[in-house]
Amino acid sequence: FFAPARSRHGPAMGQEAAEETEQGSTSRTLEHRQSQRCTAHLHDLSFLRGTTSAVLLDRFGEILRSTNGGIGSVSDDVINDYDKSQLVDSGQLDTFLSHSWQACWWHKYLTLLYYFNALPATLAVIVSAILWCGLQYTSLCYEFWSWRWRGFLPMTLVFLAVLFSWHHVRALFPRWRRKWIFLDKVCIDQQDADRKTRGIKSIGAILHRSRTLLVAWDRSYFTRLWCTFELAAFLHSQPEGRVICLPIILGRVTSEIALCTWTMELLRVYMDKWARSLAFFFVSLAFASRFHDFLEEVEDLSSSLKDFAARGAQCFCCSNGHCHPGTMEKLSCDRKLVEGSIAHWYGSGNVEEGLAKFDDLIRGQFRKQIREVFHGARMPYHLILVSSVWPAMHQLDYIVEDCTAFHTWAWFTRSLRCAHIMFIGYPLVFATLMAPMRCLVKVRLLNKCSRTLLFAATNCFLHWVSIQS
Repeated sequence: FFAPARSRHGPAMGQEAAEETEQGSTSRTLEHRQSQRCTAHLHDLSFLRGTTSAVLLDRFGEILRSTNGGIGSVSDDVINDYDKSQLVDSGQLDTFLSHSWQACWWHKYLTLLYYFNALPATLAVIVSAILWCGLQYTSLCYEFWSWRWRGFLPMTLVFLAVLFSWHHVRALFPRWRRKWIFLDKVCIDQQDADRKTRGIKSIGAILHRSRTLLVAWDRSYFTRLWCTFELAAFLHSQPEGRVICLPIILGRVTSEIALCTWTMELLRVYMDKWARSLAFFFVSLAFASRFHDFLEEVEDLSSSLKDFAARGAQCFCCSNGHCHPGTMEKLSCDRKLVEGSIAHWYGSGNVEEGLAKFDDLIRGQFRKQIREVFHGARMPYHLILVSSVWPAMHQLDYIVEDCTAFHTWAWFTRSLRCAHIMFIGYPLVFATLMAPMRCLVKVRLLNKCSRTLLFAATNCFLHWVSIQS
């Protein structure tokens, strides 16, 4: 047998080949890991798209009613919602809307409606009230007509008109700076499977280019995998970024409390003393019930953050056995993508370490921030104004009477009282009433019925004392 002749470069070349093989293996491993996570940098700016509140709130929140699933699923709808979004030329989104598709759509719609339109509607009522007083004063002084309308009901119509149309009014003026909002269903192409996959994998980079993360929270939020991912991506890319947490029950609570306040002011005008007191008690029951629901939601939010575990979050693909329920096509696993991204951001590639650190972040620092926001179960001030505007509007007609009687200081004093009721007095009463209800919610010996009865009785007693004084 003859031994093969060795080249004098053989050992060196063999070593180089081994190194190249090792580098190629490392490169393939790195590419595989990168494919298993979302990108943190947006290389293709065509995926940075935004929509406006006019699209979000159009047709009573029609766009919020359903989703098309995650990676691997495409929409068969003739109308492509992707056309309702536009490229963001500035390179920066104003708001990234993070929400659960399992949540009640009309709760989300009402909450977002108040979030975007409540303050313009309230300001429109104030301006209209001033104009209304001037019109009434002119008509009575110069006898344009001998009878007088009450200002309370017309102001109600102004408020509702602006509340449900402001987003469309704003869209009519393109010179106003648009506030770009990211909504996954609209801003990611749902009919092209490849672009949808690339768009979903770009969500981390899109969050990096968002000024605010708006969390529309409900009880299912922290049980959904993609909601968990969006929060993880934003807190990683912008540790000092602005996170706004809106429990979606706020929309319903604000609507019903405003309706209760509006009803009480109406009863004050058209009923006698005893009938008004009885009706006030029943209105207070409804008032208390809504307070109770809001406080329970806030307590549930704190509890869900305390027990948060990213491992327990659910996703569309795993819940359906990685098979699309409509088309029966195989779905790739979103969990690998999400957990791979969290591992890269928080655990240097280690999945267990990354998930553990992210869990600690949510249970600790983030929970503390949320508790500070809702300390004392506070509601946003501009939502309280939705209710406080009606006691203030009740003073309109008295201001006109003082003007026509030429009681200069009387109408001036009443105007100040009107402003005080709306911006200071009612919000303080609101906060004062929430304190005992929060204490009652923590008393486990009482059920919801007994708590609301106690609260309504207390509210009526305080109202009676204020009248007597």
